[in-house]
Amino acid sequence: PLAEHETEEDEDENQDEDQDEDEEDTETFESDEYDYSVTFNASAWQVVNQLSEEDENGHPYEELQLGSEAAIVTFYALTTGAEDAEECLSGLVNFLEGIEGVDNADIEDEDGDDEDAVAVMEYEYTGEDDETTEWTATLRCQTIEEEESYLLTWYDNPTDLFEDDEDAREELLDGVEAG
Repeated sequence: PLAEHETEEDEDENQDEDQDEDEEDTETFESDEYDYSVTFNASAWQVVNQLSEEDENGHPYEELQLGSEAAIVTFYALTTGAEDAEECLSGLVNFLEGIEGVDNADIEDEDGDDEDAVAVMEYEYTGEDDETTEWTATLRCQTIEEEESYLLTWYDNPTDLFEDDEDAREELLDGVEAG
């Protein structure tokens, strides 16, 4: 019985150590300009780019780009002319469709409301090297300040990795708070 008790304590210590390691691997980006934050697992995601400047109208514009083995995700915080998240999402979809080299862009799934709207799109991209790759993008617009500012998320996977990346995608997107 004593040995079992010691084993339970050892298991508790190991669980505490695992929890501490998980907490140590978590990073949070908090915007200086807008009311949003992104919490992510730093052992799975690396900051690729971070930018904060003013747009042509003098409004703050922020970009945070994270990369993993299976995906690249970019968060854009900006002031738009959109009335709500659905209109913002429509603009993001149109932007993707208008990128040079993008073909066969199709919305596979769409959901949302005035505050938070999401679309999953599949598309082909042909680069300058004339190589065509298939991508699946999860596009999301979240209201930061009603009828003014939004957090746009562009989560891009090679299509063949999209399903395998579902847990990582959900974990990252669950760590986003806006407004």
